[in-house]
Amino acid sequence: MGDDAFECACGWVCERPSCETPPSEHDCMWCGADGPTMWNGEPTECRRVVVIVADAPELPAYWARDLVGQERHAVEVRYFDKPFYIDNENGSGWAKVRFAGGGPQAGHKDLRIERVVSGDKDQ
Repeated sequence: MGDDAFECACGWVCERPSCETPPSEHDCMWCGADGPTMWNGEPTECRRVVVIVADAPELPAYWARDLVGQERHAVEVRYFDKPFYIDNENGSGWAKVRFAGGGPQAGHKDLRIERVVSGDKDQ
């Protein structure tokens, strides 16, 4: 790891030579720093959670069908005070709401859930 690299407690390391953010001010791409979250470019309450995946029988090609009943990292998005969940197993869900403005330029995977197992402070 180079002198300018940032290493998060989660183990993610940013060593991009083109990265001009000082290591002390860097946010982790995967677990993310606390800060404002957005959906469709609007400030929106979001939190990282662990959920139990549910089936979506109305979706014949539901991407998470093989994960039903398993725990999975997700982001709870409360848009217009109605919660929905997006996958965050690889950090992409949190990156979408924290760093990409929650807009269509960053993809996401919807998750149907049975229940939330733990929230931000429990992980």
